[in-house]
Amino acid sequence: MLQKISGLPKTFKIYIIEIPRGDMLLIQFLKVLTGLIIGLLTFNLFSFKKLLLGFLSFFCIVYFVYASNAIVDLRKDINHSVKKFRPLPAGKAKRNVVIFLVIINLFLALFLSFLVDINLFIIISLLAILCTVYNISSRHYLLESVIFFICSGILPFLYGFLLVSSSIVIPFVLYLFIQGLFYSTHIHLKDVPDVVVDKKFGQKSLVTILSINGLRKFISISEIFYIFLCILCIIIFKELYFAALLPNVFLFLKIHKCLKTNSYWEAYKNFLRITELTFISTAIIFYVATYEG
Repeated sequence: MLQKISGLPKTFKIYIIEIPRGDMLLIQFLKVLTGLIIGLLTFNLFSFKKLLLGFLSFFCIVYFVYASNAIVDLRKDINHSVKKFRPLPAGKAKRNVVIFLVIINLFLALFLSFLVDINLFIIISLLAILCTVYNISSRHYLLESVIFFICSGILPFLYGFLLVSSSIVIPFVLYLFIQGLFYSTHIHLKDVPDVVVDKKFGQKSLVTILSINGLRKFISISEIFYIFLCILCIIIFKELYFAALLPNVFLFLKIHKCLKTNSYWEAYKNFLRITELTFISTAIIFYVATYEG
């Protein structure tokens, strides 16, 4: 993906793309774009200036989130079979430079969002606060679930929605809850390949407590509830963007297949692909709705 971009100066690629993990930048922006599309279906208050400053602000806060996490996890990542090849653990990036960029991006994120809209400023501030709590805490799995419920499942989609909307409607609140449910339960898939390292450093996670098979059962229950809520919301509110969540069932099945065959990184990759599939499905629904309109 973004790490494979060629023709860019090496230093730029390392500090601007690889440090904040380019793939994850893309994933977070797809969430914002999904929320934006739903906002266009609901209100459609389009402003180019608001979009431009909003996207810049969001890039800066996502950079802050992932780069600060890379600094905090440096000692642990050095001992990880995969993460040790990232710029900081591999020694390709200087820690002091990354710290400086983290501070600058946090300031820019807050400043730009304040210029655009107070609601966006609040979301950016919440992301910064919760990211800091996550980094300095012992990362208890329950706290981690709550943080990811808010930061991965609610705030990015809400941010995109408010870029083109003036208020929040009840159906979208339930949509955010469904997304929060999904991300807060499935985010623990990232810990499956890290079980050995987590045990070495005494880091408790849902996987170390439940076991991989126990985690699989746990997310199976959440997926059944997820599907039930999607169908119920389609029936009650007649909003098609809930239907955009249903194709994710196919990737749910792939995740479970990967867990059964010990393909743990592939299971996590399929979890990330769900964000991409949700965006594509939502974009198709928007096109159909616009075309019919």
